[in-house]
Amino acid sequence: MIGYLIYQFNKVNDLTDQITLIAANTHRVQELLEYMMKIDTTWSEKQLSKNIEQDEILIIKNLSYSTPNNNNHIVMKNLNLTLNKRQHLLITGESGVGKTSLFRVLYSIWPMDISGSFSYKTAQAFLLPQRPYFTNKSLHDELSYPDVQILSTLTSQIEIEQVLTQWNLEHILDCVESSVFTCPQYTWQDLLSPGELQRLSFVRLVLRLSSNQNNQASKVNLVFLDEITSSLDINIEMKMYNYLLEQDLTLISIGHRETLRQYH
Repeated sequence: MIGYLIYQFNKVNDLTDQITLIAANTHRVQELLEYMMKIDTTWSEKQLSKNIEQDEILIIKNLSYSTPNNNNHIVMKNLNLTLNKRQHLLITGESGVGKTSLFRVLYSIWPMDISGSFSYKTAQAFLLPQRPYFTNKSLHDELSYPDVQILSTLTSQIEIEQVLTQWNLEHILDCVESSVFTCPQYTWQDLLSPGELQRLSFVRLVLRLSSNQNNQASKVNLVFLDEITSSLDINIEMKMYNYLLEQDLTLISIGHRETLRQYH
């Protein structure tokens, strides 16, 4: 009887430790949620109304900001810019001057205290990073990112295969037994080269553009391109940009190659 009571008492002690751990984690989660809500409120107050003129795709007024962890490190000061439909911009400069940080601010990846304002229809914008992120999901799911509802389950195997072939990526189907609905054994980051990842990221945009005709509210008209051809040869770069120029888009590119100037 005494042994049984001791056993039950020890179980209570173990539960107490677990409850204490859960309580601590719950408190941290609550703090995180409160911080995120504060950021979201501050960020929303800094943006312009989305009711911009029809021909104006992007408006930036007196935009200034610093790095997220150092308010004294001013990256941009009093930037003013207006881009209209089919007007393209190429951003160049030495590494570290803040080219990518501008995209992070405009695309709300860097929530921070800014002055000034900017405006564009976020539902109609698309960002292609220099180093795209892929996991171990099926190609159908990976190519749906960042909006999983863009590619419905009705998007056929053949449609995706055709786009992959268009961008010389049909061979990656070997990693998933030729099925776009099968998950690979490893992450795509480990299976593909940097150049293949950049092309696969571009396929995300191609599929999104092909869905434009079915969803006017989220029709892409502004594309942020952060050195998307840095791991690709000139011929693929030309093919990509010629394709984009055939679309009804406004392009903002970051890049170092002189060959990019002809597309902007």
